[in-house]
Amino acid sequence: MSAFPADPELDDFLSKVDEIQNIVKDLSSNDEHAVKTAMERSDVIINANNNTKQGVNRTLINKSVNASTTSTIPQDAFMKSIEEDARQRGEDRKKRRKLADESKIKGNDAFKSGKYEQAIGYYTEGIQLLKDYDVLYTNRAQAFIKLEKYKEAIEDCDWALKIKQNFIKALTIKGKCYMLLKQFDNALEQFNQAKKIAITNYDSDTKRIIEQGSELERQKLINKREQEAHVFLQNEDPSTSWSIASILKKLFETNNSLLYYCGGIQLLNEIIIDETTRTTFRVNNGFQLFYEHPIIKQMFLLTDTMTIDEENLLNSLLNLMGIVSKDDDENGRLCLETEGITSFLNDLLFVKKNCSVSIIQSCLLFLVEISLSKVCRTLFLQKFSLEKVVPKICGLISASFSNDIQQNAARFLSNLAFETRFKQFIIDAKEKQQYIEQFQSLLTSIHIDEEARTLLLSVLTNLSSDKNLRKLFINTPVVFTYIVNLLVIDQCKLIERQTNILALANNLSVDQSEALTSVHQMLCDCAMKLLKTSEHQQRSLTLLGNVALNCKESIQYMVDRGIISRINEIFQVNYICHNNLTEDMSRATMRLLALCTQTNDDAQKLIANENKTLLFIYRSLFNGTNFNLIGNAALIFGYIAHIPSVVSYFYSTENLMKNLLTLIQDLTNNDSKKNVGIFITKLVKNDERLLLEFRNLNGTEILVSSLKNIQL
Repeated sequence: MSAFPADPELDDFLSKVDEIQNIVKDLSSNDEHAVKTAMERSDVIINANNNTKQGVNRTLINKSVNASTTSTIPQDAFMKSIEEDARQRGEDRKKRRKLADESKIKGNDAFKSGKYEQAIGYYTEGIQLLKDYDVLYTNRAQAFIKLEKYKEAIEDCDWALKIKQNFIKALTIKGKCYMLLKQFDNALEQFNQAKKIAITNYDSDTKRIIEQGSELERQKLINKREQEAHVFLQNEDPSTSWSIASILKKLFETNNSLLYYCGGIQLLNEIIIDETTRTTFRVNNGFQLFYEHPIIKQMFLLTDTMTIDEENLLNSLLNLMGIVSKDDDENGRLCLETEGITSFLNDLLFVKKNCSVSIIQSCLLFLVEISLSKVCRTLFLQKFSLEKVVPKICGLISASFSNDIQQNAARFLSNLAFETRFKQFIIDAKEKQQYIEQFQSLLTSIHIDEEARTLLLSVLTNLSSDKNLRKLFINTPVVFTYIVNLLVIDQCKLIERQTNILALANNLSVDQSEALTSVHQMLCDCAMKLLKTSEHQQRSLTLLGNVALNCKESIQYMVDRGIISRINEIFQVNYICHNNLTEDMSRATMRLLALCTQTNDDAQKLIANENKTLLFIYRSLFNGTNFNLIGNAALIFGYIAHIPSVVSYFYSTENLMKNLLTLIQDLTNNDSKKNVGIFITKLVKNDERLLLEFRNLNGTEILVSSLKNIQL
């Protein structure tokens, strides 16, 4: 019998001590499974401890020192021992980090060589050396993905996130795993979390994460459509001669005539009418027709002499490619990935073959369809040489085969011009000036169809959005003069054409140039005329703002021709009456007013006498959500703060000074904050009553504190 009575609490405590000792021992083990198990056991104990209800500790502390219990170890020696232990641990960690880095480098080399199992081995070695090395877990996760071991990759990402809570790379890799497992909601959760962290921290990876999120949405849509297609196939009666499955089955037969296959393809073209039928074609192995069928794949071997039946079948196939690619970038991608189709497009675009107009038109329709998708545009630019594509497409526009060919060639070129890679090609080309001149020549040619001309305006607009290419345009004022003439003589009554002209004019007027100075009056007249058209008000205001910024003499010209009264009318109609002034329109208007009032006394007086305009500026200052809008509103008020009627307006406005001081403290944009600070300074300088209110609100301290890190 024990000499001491049984104590359940003591026994429980001692058992926990033993358990913790075992966990600590396993955590330092080289066995990864043992470490993982130990972490899970530790989580259980921690959670249990967190859930324990804490009572009141009534222990009395004995403040008298018992000499017999005083430590006999000198304090200095004890501290020295602690420091030495810490130093040794630090040195040991440095050595292990160095070895872990070596393992990481070996793993990276193996990964690049496609030796994923070997890479996993090296990353595992590194993890055993340094268990809190977060990057090793994400690297190993990527190797697991290559081997389609998605669950193992997710576990590694979880470990990395335990080490580094807001680890963006771990979240995106984990999201990718869920996407590959078709668990799209879980994947979206990871990408949204990564995007939130990236935006908060102004991370350079934000754009990439957003693109990955877009790809996730695309894959989710593909999966949804394929599920719907499977349901469609299950409900489709295979005995019906008009079903997709039955037509494909008959088309896969290899002993029939060209006329037979042409008829079957045309039937498919008629019944593939929506996203479900387009996806049904894909999941029912329809694309195998293009690269496996011995007769059909021969049609893509373009020759100088084709029979009528061969040409009809090829046209039907090209039409089918366009139909299945409509609003379906996965089908478009598969078309571009098919070797026979790629070779055919290469021959058609690059090799001088005698093709019929109908084949060229069918091919262009397909290219236009796929170029509507960013995924397909990117893939096309990777697979084809723009050095050969651009001259060929420009040649089709100028060759005058037909209006349809001109329009579709211009439409395809316009879609490609959206891409940065296309713009970079022009910038890097030795003949870049020749390309620009060729585009300008096509635009001004009398042989170009008017719809094709509208599309060419779009091409030039997309290209001129790049500052390097814009310089090439403004150095030769042909385009500026041409678009002004188009507006002046009113040949472009179509809304789309006017929109494209204004967009191009806006791009070309972003920078100062002699060309802009030479046509600024005509541009102002055209833009002010288009202010009467609601569809063009925002673009016209932006153009006037660009001209005012880069050609100072234009400001007086605008003011003399009533720009301030036109803006007041826009406020009256769109804001005061209908309250539907968009943020873009508000920004463009406020920017133009700020430029006009900066140096022009007439503009200042005209605005000062319009209470409704002052009210709009006031609301933009305090209710605006855009920093540029707020900053320009403050600038305008600063420019007119000396006018007596405006001073009276400010003084009659309730809590103006209090609201301004609150605003300058809340703003996070330095330019807007500086503009508000300048406005406050001018305000108190021009009115003693507002100065007194400013002092009573400790305005000096607030102003100094808010602007201390801003260069005025």
